[in-house]
Amino acid sequence: MVETKHQPERTTRLRKTDWSLRLGVPEDESKLKAFLAGSIWAGSDVDQLYRWKFKENPFGEVTMLLAVNSLEEIVGLYCYMPWQFCFEGRVFNATQMVDAFTAVDYRGQGIVDSQIQAGLAHFYSRDHPISFAFPNENM
Repeated sequence: MVETKHQPERTTRLRKTDWSLRLGVPEDESKLKAFLAGSIWAGSDVDQLYRWKFKENPFGEVTMLLAVNSLEEIVGLYCYMPWQFCFEGRVFNATQMVDAFTAVDYRGQGIVDSQIQAGLAHFYSRDHPISFAFPNENM
């Protein structure tokens, strides 16, 4: 009988499950910039992009739903942008779900799905009946 040993794949990541969700607050700005600079915005002018996307947005204040670990490090970000739609003379408030980012070590744990569900629960009401997104192949 031949004995084999399990050889872990090089891409094996430790499963980190110590995360929870909370709304972003102004004090998170420096952590958010560092998180974004280490991922999708690497090599970009993070201060300028952050100001344009989150502070000077023509649609209004962007709400950020964060996944944070037990050390309060940001490990996931999902943004919600306000919109208004007009139909037959009535204005409807809406939220567009945009920009989902998850730290590599925390991917595959349902963070984005949890952020979507929490965001829908947070925003949906009689006065805020519409939420929409344009998902990519990863969602």
